Amino acid sequence: MINLANFSSQNMNSTDGFSNIFDADDVVTDITLSPSIILNQTTVKEPNLSIGSFTGNWVDVGNGNVTLLSKTPSLLYHNLSDNYLYYDPKGSTSFDSTAALFAAYDGSDSTPSGNVHYVLEPSDTSRIPGSPPVTPIPTPNNPAPTEPDTATFQPFAVTATKKIGLYSSKDFSAASRLAWFVQKPQLKQPTFTVIGTTKSTAGNARYQVRDTTRGSATYGQTGYITTQSAYVTRTYYESAPEVVTVINPGGINGYNSAALKQPQKAYKQGTRLTVKKVVTHNATTRFLLTNGKYVSANKHFVTAGQYKVPTKVQAKTAVNRYATVNLTKKNKHYPKKAHAVFKVLGWDYSRGTSTTTAGTLRYRVAGGYITANPKYVKALN
Repeated sequence: MINLANFSSQNMNSTDGFSNIFDADDVVTDITLSPSIILNQTTVKEPNLSIGSFTGNWVDVGNGNVTLLSKTPSLLYHNLSDNYLYYDPKGSTSFDSTAALFAAYDGSDSTPSGNVHYVLEPSDTSRIPGSPPVTPIPTPNNPAPTEPDTATFQPFAVTATKKIGLYSSKDFSAASRLAWFVQKPQLKQPTFTVIGTTKSTAGNARYQVRDTTRGSATYGQTGYITTQSAYVTRTYYESAPEVVTVINPGGINGYNSAALKQPQKAYKQGTRLTVKKVVTHNATTRFLLTNGKYVSANKHFVTAGQYKVPTKVQAKTAVNRYATVNLTKKNKHYPKKAHAVFKVLGWDYSRGTSTTTAGTLRYRVAGGYITANPKYVKALN
């Protein structure tokens, strides 16, 4: 954690004294920036995201709350339990990479105003939202009689599988609609935490929810959605398929316990895992694999059955390779006559955090991303 709110620089890596602000092995997952800071890619180092503890997104904490168990950057935060004790930011700004964060602090007029507190988003969504530490209130010597305790509602996570509306009222109408969420691919589908249930005046069942969809204009807000199974499903698998496929572009980790602490094995995207059973852990579920490892049963990370993508594709026309999944920053052109062949290393979808655009499939290849449109490439196997 580092606070640069009171600093100003022309360039954080120049000779103004900031060049050695971090040791070579230090990393930062929590940083506060002032609008007078100018950043470059050598200033802030982030952890090895292949470990699966972080998504790569930098999130504005805003008026939310983030509590760290440890504030020592040199710990590297490889174990999520050594990082965020409580994670519930409510800011309106997020960046999908460190490069995007740096680009925002380039000294231009578009630089965010005021001091902003950013944190790296953890990939273990079972910790979102959590419960901040509460200071116990002393019990009076002669407490007044109270009613017996009653069962409280246990929140759970749901995912929208089709286009869905979030409403300010349990009686849905255009006037009460807060936002639309378009239908997205499974690993990018909108998520909500159900905090209660109710019925509309007409008797239709509703979920009262908090929007937990990254990039959503209503992120952190509460409202109502339908309970119909054709539109929403549990975010975590509740039964165990024989086989699951890793679909998270960053892969997932295998652990020795359902608490998912201290990763023991990494599984890259596309890996097929054999499941022994499903295990409940707090408000979430895990898969116990036949090899004895536990993995998350979050549908953003794994999908039931075998998910097939080609291992190689060949260009049918001229194609370009890009540095980003949104096909920006072209870094190579392949002419039509070359009929270039690409080894497919993985896949992802454009506009991943958009709630208004479905997104388009891309193939990750050596050096970047190419189109997956069958008009331009064909599978070789």
